[in-house]
Amino acid sequence: MIEAELVEEYTRIQVSGGSSLVQVAEVDWPLPHSPVLSWETVTVLPDSATDAELHSARKALLGNRRYFRVCRECSKLHLNGHMGERACHGCMERVYHVVF
Repeated sequence: MIEAELVEEYTRIQVSGGSSLVQVAEVDWPLPHSPVLSWETVTVLPDSATDAELHSARKALLGNRRYFRVCRECSKLHLNGHMGERACHGCMERVYHVVF
């Protein structure tokens, strides 16, 4: 995925009580082949925040290693829930023959 797609799919803005909540997706795997998506509020901006400020806050999340990391095999940025220790799930299957 390119960065714009990551921002679109794995970050969002929720409006609540006069504030804009900047949220990021987190993926948990309680069972194999059963991902569970939840949303964590990372930043709270005033309702007066501009579209550019909201987009900038969402895009800034891509640089936070708590939520996104670069795969050592394909060098692409991925949501942490789609990563193993060193590689993304796709590369782990292709390169290391790991079966999920």
